[in-house]
Amino acid sequence: MFDKNDISLLKNMFAQLESKMDKRFAGFNARTDKLIAKMQADTDKRLKESDAMNNERIIQSESFLLDEIARMQRISDEKFSAVCEKLDELKQYYHIAELDSDTITILLRSVSDLQKRVEILEHR
Repeated sequence: MFDKNDISLLKNMFAQLESKMDKRFAGFNARTDKLIAKMQADTDKRLKESDAMNNERIIQSESFLLDEIARMQRISDEKFSAVCEKLDELKQYYHIAELDSDTITILLRSVSDLQKRVEILEHR
């Protein structure tokens, strides 16, 4: 089959082949590491840009919401003030109506008393 020379030659060829493969894999590993580092840097850059954009959007949304809340508060305050004014006006009308009712009651009593006095005077 194979003699010692052939085996030695094959071992030598395999050793050379293994050496060449190791060199190629070392170069491949170095290139792969560089590509991975570049991709990681690009990804980090994109994430930072995305975070910056998201933060800006959040700030804009927060500002919009605060402005809208302030606007709604102002509108609510105006409506509440108008309701309070109308309530005060109704209280005044109620008080006037109550005074009118009391006045009419007093006048009716006075008229009734005067009628009684006139009747008494007429009977005499």
